[in-house]
Amino acid sequence: MKTFRQFFVENNGNRKLAICDVQPEYAKNISFDMHEFCKFAMSYPEVYVLYNGPDLGFGNAQSIGRWYNEFGVPFKVLRNWKWFEKNYAWFRDLMDQGCWHKSHLVRLARYMINQRKWDWRDLKKADFAKLKIPDITIKLVHQYNFHIPDLVFRIKRLNGADICGGGVNECLDEVMILAEAMHVQLNIINEWTYG
Repeated sequence: MKTFRQFFVENNGNRKLAICDVQPEYAKNISFDMHEFCKFAMSYPEVYVLYNGPDLGFGNAQSIGRWYNEFGVPFKVLRNWKWFEKNYAWFRDLMDQGCWHKSHLVRLARYMINQRKWDWRDLKKADFAKLKIPDITIKLVHQYNFHIPDLVFRIKRLNGADICGGGVNECLDEVMILAEAMHVQLNIINEWTYG
C-alpha cells in the first residue's frame, strides 16, 4: 500500500474527494489503516462523505464525525466536510442477480432520470421497448426494486472527484452506476477501497 506522502505527491491535482461508506458500522470490512486514510482525506480541501445513516438504524453524521476524529481528523476540518445520507440498494436487486450487464443498468437509470421516473414500476411497456434491454419483463419489474435515489440531485457536484470506500461491488458500485448515468466522472482510488 502506498504511504500518505506518496498519495500526496502523486495527487493528480484533483481537489475533491468523495468517501463512500467509510463509517464505524463497516469497520470490520475496512481493510486499510484508518489513521493513514484520514491523513489522505485531509489532503483534499473539498470532501463529500456519503454514508448510510439513521434511516437504516446506523449513526448520524455527528457520530460518524466523532469516529473520524478518533483517527485524527480535527472537528474544525469535519465541519467543512459535506455530509450526505445516501442510503443504499437503489440498484442492488438487479446488480445482485448478476444477469444484467452494467451498461444496461446505466442505460435504465439514465432513461428514468431523463423521463423523471423515480421508480421503475412507473415505466410502461413502451418505455421498456425503447430501452431495448434484454430480459426485461413486467413480472421482473414487480419482483425486484430499482429506483433513483435522492443523490441524483447532488451527484453533479462530485464531477471530477476522486472517490473511495466500499463495498466495491455494492454501495460504491451503485454510486458509480448513478454517476455514469448522469455523465459524472469519478476516479476510483483503489488503494482506499474495501469489500
